[in-house]
Amino acid sequence: NLNASSVIWLNDTSIRLSISTSDSDWILANPDYLGIYRTKYDSRNFRLIINQLLSDHTRIPTITRGALIDDIFALSRTSLVNTSDAYELIRYLKDEIEFVPWTAAFSAMRLQEDLLTGQEILLDVQQYFLELVLPLYHKIGWEPIDQSKEWLRALLQPSVLSAACRYGHRECVEEARKAYRRWLSNPALNQIPATLRSTVYCTIIREGSQPEFNFLWDRLKQENVASETLNLLNGLACTQDPSLILWFLNQHLKINPIIRDQDLAASIQRIARSSHGNQIAWNWIRDNWEQLFIKWGKSGSSLSGIIEAVSSRFINSRQRDEFITFANSITNKGTAYRQFQLSLDKIYAAIEWNRVNLNGITAFLHPDNTGPDTTSHRLPSLAIPIHYNLYIKPYLNISDNNLRYSIFEGEVNITIKIIQTTDRIVLHKRFIFVRYPITLSMPGISVIRTIFDDERDFFTIIFNQTLSINTEFTINILYIGELRNDTYGFYLSSYVRSTDKVRRYLVASQMEPISARRALPCFDEPALKATYKIIVEHEQQYRAWTNMPIESTQNQSNGWTKTQFEKSVPMSSYLLALVVADFECLTQNNTGRYKNITTNVCAQSEKKNDLYYALEVATK
Repeated sequence: NLNASSVIWLNDTSIRLSISTSDSDWILANPDYLGIYRTKYDSRNFRLIINQLLSDHTRIPTITRGALIDDIFALSRTSLVNTSDAYELIRYLKDEIEFVPWTAAFSAMRLQEDLLTGQEILLDVQQYFLELVLPLYHKIGWEPIDQSKEWLRALLQPSVLSAACRYGHRECVEEARKAYRRWLSNPALNQIPATLRSTVYCTIIREGSQPEFNFLWDRLKQENVASETLNLLNGLACTQDPSLILWFLNQHLKINPIIRDQDLAASIQRIARSSHGNQIAWNWIRDNWEQLFIKWGKSGSSLSGIIEAVSSRFINSRQRDEFITFANSITNKGTAYRQFQLSLDKIYAAIEWNRVNLNGITAFLHPDNTGPDTTSHRLPSLAIPIHYNLYIKPYLNISDNNLRYSIFEGEVNITIKIIQTTDRIVLHKRFIFVRYPITLSMPGISVIRTIFDDERDFFTIIFNQTLSINTEFTINILYIGELRNDTYGFYLSSYVRSTDKVRRYLVASQMEPISARRALPCFDEPALKATYKIIVEHEQQYRAWTNMPIESTQNQSNGWTKTQFEKSVPMSSYLLALVVADFECLTQNNTGRYKNITTNVCAQSEKKNDLYYALEVATK
């Protein structure tokens, strides 16, 4: 306990004190956070404090325990201490039950997740955090807590449950689902405690699909209570479905939006901060900047808040360069002018923080050197592809509002063979948004977590069981891709028709050297060959070509056509090709050295007469 005689006040800018201690004595500075400053301890004293926390943390006052956590993580962000030391300090949290230390810890954990966005080690970090949270989760549980008797415990409960569910604890997720199902059975009577609604809504949306999203959206349209409106918006922002994320973002710019004006900016910020919504929100913000600027760019801090939120997960050079390019393209940043510079400073700091701390965190969590390799840009030798069934549906309804790129829907079934005992596989993907759940052909095997390393384009899929060598299975992934106009992957191109001066759009492809990952989640390395069978669904005014012959064509009742192609020979991913256009072709069979190749030369219809010479040259 602190008293006046046990506190030494530092009234000067510097002072040297001599205090006699034994080898086992530790010294605390700034007890109970009496001063507004951070404290950095020497290595020996710091280890003694950690030992005290692990043996009997109650000897250190509650507020001071919170200060220790807050200080160590703050100092680690400036590289004054190693982040692994901060992870070591919080090991004692398994025995902590007090509000102040846990509040500091939850804040630090959230920031760590932001700083490690896309890093493969993030999964292990979240597992470590979950192990710290679970003892308190089991103590607090889901039963309502009487705030008049245990108000600090009641304040702590939502954060504890939110963390356990966010880190994927199945018992927590199931409890949230039970609470939701009770509400769903009688929508007029919501018995979920008000303090836990945000956690329940977020969990069922994150773990659910469109029906759960639609239910909460319908409730939002009827809701008049401000606090419940915020709970619903918070829950909706947790969706992992890219199409729902984009739809939800677009609702914020409607002329008469369902969302209240005072909630619009904060709602966009929630989506932008989320792990699955961040990249989609970043694209959306760039595409809709003019409207956002008109709404918030001349007054208030809303636009600055949106920029701060979307850049909070930018941790690598690619994201930094995209941010700089966008910032430089805007001549008038309005009220967000200062925020662009602040965010850029934070991005540089995050890049440096990862460079300094990533290996240390990996070593702390994997002292036996079994952690993920965070430096190699080669896929780990865990599995090989055998065959891809690929479905592609491009949307070419281009307008002035989406000239930068359009989208395509995709579905890929990959037959995979395990070549090293593992509980995960690693694919490549880029500018692809996965629609969950990911399913497998093996009974009892499911996906428990995914993580995306934006720097290396690594998409890691973790299973609930370890798979043995020579196991073969099929994994199904639904996704949405971007048809950009930068001539990589499946990309968007256009021409102006000479007859009526109308611009016509088409899909083409360029997979070399490493752009197949923009077209589908895949093993995008030349040595990892596999066969491909492709189906393209397109509007009937278009035709589709790949580097295999057409097997069948079927017109759909919705005005679209499904074109199915024959199975390819085993080939590297960079040899995959696709064109969807309103071109006409000249064809010649039996070409090539062995007279077994069909050659097509294609162009817009008014240029067809120019193709004869091209075909003659191509078939020589």
